[in-house]
Amino acid sequence: MYTNTNLIDCHVGAMIFRRRRFLGLSQWEIAEAVGTTLCQIQNYEKGTVRVSALGLQRLCAALEVRPAYFFDGLFVNDDREIGAPGDCSDEKDGAATSSAALGSLRKFQSVLFVERHNRLGESEA
Repeated sequence: MYTNTNLIDCHVGAMIFRRRRFLGLSQWEIAEAVGTTLCQIQNYEKGTVRVSALGLQRLCAALEVRPAYFFDGLFVNDDREIGAPGDCSDEKDGAATSSAALGSLRKFQSVLFVERHNRLGESEA
């Protein structure tokens, strides 16, 4: 049986946070796009409230990602326990890890964007 569902909620919340920040959107803008409250988005990002299937679908549209994006990086070990690369149970450390991960994610995605842009430019020439 799967355990540590709080880690899954926290991981999904971190992915919402990262994507929102990457797109330069405020929590308020996402709340309006999803049709929920600012408080609800804050709770999603903290992992204190589980995102429903409908909420996930609306977040996918607002953040322009597929549902699998939110679960990227989760793993299942040999004991069928679900985990995430970072422990997000400690809010203080989790915030530092999220900030560092966000910086790395931005750098990586900007490199991918430049590479993709260069390939598109080469194929059109």
